[in-house]
Amino acid sequence: MAISDDVHAGPPVIVGIDAGGSATRARALAGGRVVFEGQGGPGNPLGARAETLAASYRAALAGCPPPSRLAACVSGAGGSQQRAQVGKLLARRFPAAIIEVVPDYVAAMLAAPEKSDIVVIAGTGSVICSTGPGGDYRVSGGR
Repeated sequence: MAISDDVHAGPPVIVGIDAGGSATRARALAGGRVVFEGQGGPGNPLGARAETLAASYRAALAGCPPPSRLAACVSGAGGSQQRAQVGKLLARRFPAAIIEVVPDYVAAMLAAPEKSDIVVIAGTGSVICSTGPGGDYRVSGGR
């Protein structure tokens, strides 16, 4: 649902997406204020057919103002092919935006309290993630 129609003249719009096996949620902020929220169906590229995936992101972003930046944290986007698939869907919708697609466990690790060693994601699917000495992500579970 569009919360405000007058966001083009103001501060840049930033969009965050949380996509999983059952739902895709989008929220847009401008100047620290929520200007849009939307929801669609399954957004996991490993668990949904291409048509379903496209429809889910389309529904979640229907009415969203064009962002300058967009970050999508996506379950099932651990592989470069899946990140590219979601990235292409988003770039078609917002061609001028800077877009980053990361696996959901990256977002969980970044949001965890400082000095956290491990995160566990338990939703429609589950995964356990920790960071290695070089900052790489070590993941087990999923699917």
